[in-house]
Amino acid sequence: MKILFPLALLAATAAHTAPIAPAKPAPSASAGSAPGAPAPAQVRFPGVSDAGNAILTKAQTTTDPQIQSLFRQLKTVRDQLTSAVMAPTIDADKVAGILRQQDTLQTQIRTQQTEHWITVLKQLPGEDRGTVLRTLLLSRTRQAAPTAGASPSSQP
Repeated sequence: MKILFPLALLAATAAHTAPIAPAKPAPSASAGSAPGAPAPAQVRFPGVSDAGNAILTKAQTTTDPQIQSLFRQLKTVRDQLTSAVMAPTIDADKVAGILRQQDTLQTQIRTQQTEHWITVLKQLPGEDRGTVLRTLLLSRTRQAAPTAGASPSSQP
């Protein structure tokens, strides 16, 4: 069962320290895709109506320019951090400032992704909201289950 959009949003909004940044912007007709390029395959979400699937597919394939801008800024900050820690002499104040910038951007990204997800959720037909949210909850529970029992102190 492929549930790309909800899982990506869930992972990005649930991960407090490192939101998932797309390696490449998601393909989108409005993003100026190359002429003649094949259209992205529509992902069907099991148990969701055709109208709900259309909304989820549109949300999955449409990039938010504000989020993309924040990800570009985050990449720049991470490049600065890499340069700062690879320098022969580490300037702790400079690294601290960069880390704070990184935290601020990650918070802005999570907030923007959450707002986007809420907007999509409100657009879904009422009967689809429960299906999508329960799927997210179950997938989140399954992802957390293997790591819940593993702790450094439980190893002999």
